[in-house]
Amino acid sequence: MPLYRAIIEGQNFLLQQDTILQHLDFHRVVCLDAACIESARHQALDQVITELALHAQIISNAAAEKPRISLAHIERIDSLGVDCREDEFVWHFPGDALFSHKLKARNQLPLRPEEQSG
Repeated sequence: MPLYRAIIEGQNFLLQQDTILQHLDFHRVVCLDAACIESARHQALDQVITELALHAQIISNAAAEKPRISLAHIERIDSLGVDCREDEFVWHFPGDALFSHKLKARNQLPLRPEEQSG
């Protein structure tokens, strides 16, 4: 089956660490094999939703703005070992532009020879 790498993003999750409550966003890189890209999308989102349900620090969010999960990016890859840098949940403060820039740079795969210009 084809291999895929997906980046799932979540926004507005209420977490409790010790006695501190805070809204945080996250990203999670998931690598999987699936019959097609549509199946990979569903599997990646289902995997993250299942993992979030087991996360003890997330508490019920009664805020007007509910938590959201979205597929930020998905691509077909050649190898799980070489092309995929799977992460655990990486939590960060909403609107953290520096974090978003680092995430984007870190998750870009090097161009394949046929994709390079010149």
